[in-house]
Amino acid sequence: MKEKEFNLIKGYVLNAIALSSNAKDEDERERFIDEIVRRIYNKLSETRTKNTKFEENLKIVLTAFGNKSDEELFSKTQGELESYWFYQWEDRESKKQNLYRFYDMLELYSNFCRRWEEHHYGYVCVVERVRDKYLMPKIEAFLSDLKGSREETD
Repeated sequence: MKEKEFNLIKGYVLNAIALSSNAKDEDERERFIDEIVRRIYNKLSETRTKNTKFEENLKIVLTAFGNKSDEELFSKTQGELESYWFYQWEDRESKKQNLYRFYDMLELYSNFCRRWEEHHYGYVCVVERVRDKYLMPKIEAFLSDLKGSREETD
């Protein structure tokens, strides 16, 4: 496989993971994965002859990857969800850039926490639980870092 094809597939796989983690149920997750498989297959078909076995195998791999990701997430304790928090204030970046990165990481973290909460405690009041237990402490820490930053121009 050429490096260009590898990087293309890698990008689509990362996209599939992000999309499937936002799925509300297994049917929607399956539709996300099907769409990603079609995109990869169509892109690679531009340079190759069609191979349905490749499409089927790719779907199996992506589905297995998503299932393993869920299995790992659901096996974690509430405290271990912290391992899905990937943001850290960067003094060398502007306040705007820090806010931009914080927002992206908060969305990602929120998805992991929501899925974990739904799996362990159900759907009732999940938005409020995730907001109060997981997101508000992160927002408060960010505001504290923001107030303490030395940059005054932003």
